[in-house]
Amino acid sequence: MPAILFATLLLIPFWLPLRVEAGWRIVATTKPLASPSPLGSPVQMETSVSQNRIKYRTQVWEQIVNLRTQRLAVINHIGQTYWEGPIDEYLTVVAGQTMEIRTQRDKLMQRLSPEQRMIMEKRGGPFDISAATLEITVTSTSEEEMVAGYKARKYAVLRNGEPYEETWVAGEINFETEIDMQKLQTFIQQLQASRTTPPGTVLAELTDLVSKGYPVRTVNVLSHITKEVTQAEKKNIADEEFAVPEGYTQRTLTEVMALPKVRMH
Repeated sequence: MPAILFATLLLIPFWLPLRVEAGWRIVATTKPLASPSPLGSPVQMETSVSQNRIKYRTQVWEQIVNLRTQRLAVINHIGQTYWEGPIDEYLTVVAGQTMEIRTQRDKLMQRLSPEQRMIMEKRGGPFDISAATLEITVTSTSEEEMVAGYKARKYAVLRNGEPYEETWVAGEINFETEIDMQKLQTFIQQLQASRTTPPGTVLAELTDLVSKGYPVRTVNVLSHITKEVTQAEKKNIADEEFAVPEGYTQRTLTEVMALPKVRMH
């Protein structure tokens, strides 16, 4: 009898397969706090995470990062073009463009009043290419809210000592089972050094907060633009979703980034 029971238990995995969801899909919208929006409909962004791969997608363009192979793809949906290559090459090109933009802005800033310069500096992007240094400070608060069905804690994010974002982080949305967090932190540090961000990301997503969970609501205290998650689910994501769409034309990275209506920051 024990032998029969043991044999039966061995068969269970074959006729009652266990399904484990692997991966996250997160949908968020970005819009000004004021209503109605002067920019029109809110911008929708989607983040997909699975097996050391991260895809950031908007209607205009997307970026696919493969931390396992250390390669990255930039896809322009307007021009139906793409570039794919090593992360280091992408960062080198972006860093060079950042230096050019910084030189041009320095010349412009010299013609502005001190008050105008201060406004320009504060309203720069998450990594503020006009600033010579970048220091990010994150402070936890006691405030908690439910956002998209997840309990989230509020954090204050300072950039170079000045308030920049207020963000609510949900600890239940955690990528540790999908992503090598050390490789992700290295990638984030590289983005900071080259002063660039994936599409639709906010400063909070590119700090140590990623080890605590995922920012489900972020408010930029300068521009008053808010990004809020409307849906977050753990699910299996097909490999095809991390591939370049069929029919798209391969171009150089500079060509893809220079196409009209596409901004790489």
